[in-house]
Amino acid sequence: TAGCQQLYTILDITDEELKKALSETCDYQPFIAKAPMVLVFCADCKKWYDAYLEAGCEPRKPGIGDLMLAVTDTAIAAQNAVVAAESFGIGSCYIGDIMENYSINLPSYSVGDNVYEKIEKICSPYGSKAVVIGGHKAINSAKELLISATKDTKVSIIDFVWYGGESCFENVDELAENESVKKADYLFAVGGGKALDTTKCLAVKINKPVFTFPTIASNCSPVTCVSIMYTKEGVFKQPFFFEKPPKHAFINTSLLCKSPSKYLWAGMGDTYAKYFESSVSSRGEDTLVHYHRLGVVISQMCLEPILKYGKKALEDNKNKVNSYEFEQTVLSIAITTGIASILLTAEHIIDYNTGLAHGIFYGLTSFPHIEENHIHGEVVGFGVLILLLVDKQYDMFKKMYDFNESVGLPTSIADVEIEEKDLPAVIKKTLEMPDADHN
Repeated sequence: TAGCQQLYTILDITDEELKKALSETCDYQPFIAKAPMVLVFCADCKKWYDAYLEAGCEPRKPGIGDLMLAVTDTAIAAQNAVVAAESFGIGSCYIGDIMENYSINLPSYSVGDNVYEKIEKICSPYGSKAVVIGGHKAINSAKELLISATKDTKVSIIDFVWYGGESCFENVDELAENESVKKADYLFAVGGGKALDTTKCLAVKINKPVFTFPTIASNCSPVTCVSIMYTKEGVFKQPFFFEKPPKHAFINTSLLCKSPSKYLWAGMGDTYAKYFESSVSSRGEDTLVHYHRLGVVISQMCLEPILKYGKKALEDNKNKVNSYEFEQTVLSIAITTGIASILLTAEHIIDYNTGLAHGIFYGLTSFPHIEENHIHGEVVGFGVLILLLVDKQYDMFKKMYDFNESVGLPTSIADVEIEEKDLPAVIKKTLEMPDADHN
């Protein structure tokens, strides 16, 4: 290795879904999905740059010469790994065309007052029997609308099933054994982020189509290719990625405007975080692939409409008014953020899709009151303020501080019930999260 820089990173792929994804992106070679060990060797010419920044230095940005050194280091490391494997009697196969071919699956959605009228046309090609899975309140709010929309159509709702109360693999496994789920041709995911994520994960596990029907506008789960999974106790566990978003999302604004305004309120914080986190995470990267760069550009629409329409949208939501401002804010939260996330996580890595703001949230979930008393996007919105201070974006910090204050989003640790004595534990937990690794 040149100068002992070791300009490579080795990824040990153990997740079966990721192996399957690699088998497709690597020119459709199915044996990759069946391999007992899959290692991805990455030329990491930014490794030393990050190390010097961490040490407080001001290094130059990596150039083409550094990339060539990284490629050479990586090839040497891969060859050494193959020789070591051979010494144990283990064969190896080089795959040289990773990401040579790839597909990006973008979401399909309908938005408006009467989108449920489209259920038969959109869903019936996939079968006739649907099972609705969601939270108790969500099902109650959407039940009559769904029954009315599917009456005398080719779509029959055979059951309404509670999702289990937490987005965790235990609830997914339990739902997979539900008789109505087994009989259904497809799943209707109804509710907020955790209900939708549970049902999306279930759909992947049992290989059935899923359609989403959000009843609150708090996040982009209706259209994304990931489920955020927690433990049964509500502590963040992992993102569960899959290849395609739900078949279709039905964004019923007449239903959403009647939902509690606190979800739109928190959703705004989670949405504008996408812009700041992706911008900071990708800054200085002159060789971003097309879909990553596109995701970063699209993320600008996660900020501008929120600042322009957010305050009015929140007032209208409180008054149950389905206004233009409300719809534009909902689209930013549920659709724009989702599209950006799909593009930014195309390889199922989080480097450009998250950042310090989310690291702070996930670190704070170790305090039980965060999940009990606060909403994801609310805390993430506060995390954005810290991100901007750490990044020395003082003018933007003032702008976002003023916006948070104008709509009641957190502006201090007291607003999320954290005391000064808790800060060492918060910082420790935050730094243990991978979200800020690429910032």
